[in-house]
Amino acid sequence: MARAASQLTWWGRPGLEVRAGRLSIAGRDAESIAREHGTPLYVYDLVRAEEQVRALQGALGHAGLRHKVRLALKAQREPAFLASVRGLGAPGTPESVGMDVCSPGEIRWAIDHGWKADEISYTGTNMSARDLDAVLESGVHLNVDLLSQLDRVGRRVPGSSVGIRINPRIGAAFTGGGQTYAGERPTKFGIYPERLEEALDITRRYGLTIDTVHVHAGYLYLSDALPVVEETMRRGPPPRAP
Repeated sequence: MARAASQLTWWGRPGLEVRAGRLSIAGRDAESIAREHGTPLYVYDLVRAEEQVRALQGALGHAGLRHKVRLALKAQREPAFLASVRGLGAPGTPESVGMDVCSPGEIRWAIDHGWKADEISYTGTNMSARDLDAVLESGVHLNVDLLSQLDRVGRRVPGSSVGIRINPRIGAAFTGGGQTYAGERPTKFGIYPERLEEALDITRRYGLTIDTVHVHAGYLYLSDALPVVEETMRRGPPPRAP
């Protein structure tokens, strides 16, 4: 969909623009939308969402990386929006978008709105025994971020596959924002490098296979923080030999 040129603003982007002094959202006049539907009102640009998905998929593919773009369900669970995302590609196709969830309730929500268990990853922290049992029973892919959590998985489902979240001691955030997910200060998000051998000992004890490595690099970062994201990836594990 072509979009007309708009007045430049620091927050402006395609689909969120000032045109002739009036705010435009997804090509429609914001005031007119508000008068039609009332306020407060949430407005979602489905064209922009698809553009972002395709840009991510294209960039990862161009880099030669095996990849799967996923939507963090906690960021957006509106049914009509999810229907649009589900429509971007059939399950198992390169065009499809998976789900990343962080509670048993989100697992059920994703499945109820069209996703299959093998399209869903669960990345949570400080799980109760009841939540862990629910996640394991659902069949979704699990990323763990504590040694004790890894041990609990091993005791419940020895011989299974699991992902681990590591803390690379570096993270990115928007300019002026605090970074609370990864860095030198202790956080609940991930296993630090000096304890990875302990994680491997646990996997050997229970015959677990680590099939993914997860990193919480930060949030809301813009261009100025991209070098930090690059360094975060550099600190990750080396690629497997073909």
